[in-house]
Amino acid sequence: MALSLIVSALAASAVLAGTATVPSTALENRSCAFPQAPAAVTYAAEPDWPLEHDVTSGTTSVKVDLTAGGTILGASVVRSSGNVWLDSAALRATRLSSFRPEIRNCSPVAGSYIYVVQFVK
Repeated sequence: MALSLIVSALAASAVLAGTATVPSTALENRSCAFPQAPAAVTYAAEPDWPLEHDVTSGTTSVKVDLTAGGTILGASVVRSSGNVWLDSAALRATRLSSFRPEIRNCSPVAGSYIYVVQFVK
């Protein structure tokens, strides 16, 4: 059987309420090429398929907490696939992935986002 992996990109609508902060210096009039930009995945690590376990498919949603520099502060499962092996693989892949933080008023901001990993066999 072939493995198909779908990883959703971070979206501005996926920001969890009350978690992004904007530095006061960002409120000044600044000129930059992209004053507003959503957080994004810059490298999506492929999760390991748990072959030794009888797993067919599933979707895991992972909350990712990012610093303004794009460093992962934390990652946790917020919606389980119902399979501990897939959830563990999704968490590992999330922690190995790279992200760009959201840009507001020309400044990167820290925030929390939902990263979805879908396993299809």
